[in-house]
Amino acid sequence: MTYSGYWQAKRRNPIIQVVFTNNQAGEVQYTRWLMKLMQDLKQRYQSKQINLVGHSMGAYAVVAYAMKASNQTAFPRLNKLVAIAGPFNGIIGHQVGPHPNDGTTWTDRPHQNHLLANGRPATGHPEYKRLVKMRHRFPSQTHVLNIYGNLKDGSASDGVVTLVSAKSLKYLVADQAASYHSKAAYGTSAAHSQLHENNPVVDHALLTFLWDK
Repeated sequence: MTYSGYWQAKRRNPIIQVVFTNNQAGEVQYTRWLMKLMQDLKQRYQSKQINLVGHSMGAYAVVAYAMKASNQTAFPRLNKLVAIAGPFNGIIGHQVGPHPNDGTTWTDRPHQNHLLANGRPATGHPEYKRLVKMRHRFPSQTHVLNIYGNLKDGSASDGVVTLVSAKSLKYLVADQAASYHSKAAYGTSAAHSQLHENNPVVDHALLTFLWDK
């Protein structure tokens, strides 16, 4: 783990970009790295409270981190969490079987799953079941915003993550969190990789949710 850059001592809301240079390590490893990073922020930089924003596998990782860290004193207090295009219950793909390191399945398909009345997906993949077991540990003071994309092309997805997979976050955190809100982006600019690339819908939602602007 390496660090670069700095922030001014009096800066009110410093922003830290976290980059997983190994983008095939899997969300279990990403969560471990986040645990280490957050401990460092608390111990080395006296960061008492944080907001987290994660995209794609990073969205899964920040939710898993929140559950694992909960409100332990070794970690900063988590005030707000934003998940963008989170593959909480599968990713669209053709790979057969789970990821060898963490069980993630790439076998989700548009229109092959649905949400039950309580918000839980009818079919739960291994990575989702892992979060279900920890859902009671999600910190109760944390406000959550779930942002997902809908290409409006009939796929009910952003091209990578289905709406069912992204929306399945609600069942995991809504009953425990201080608040839960969702925001959808539509059209070609809502493609999976574009949701964090100067998307005006996403940017406005982030500014409003995080900074009340």
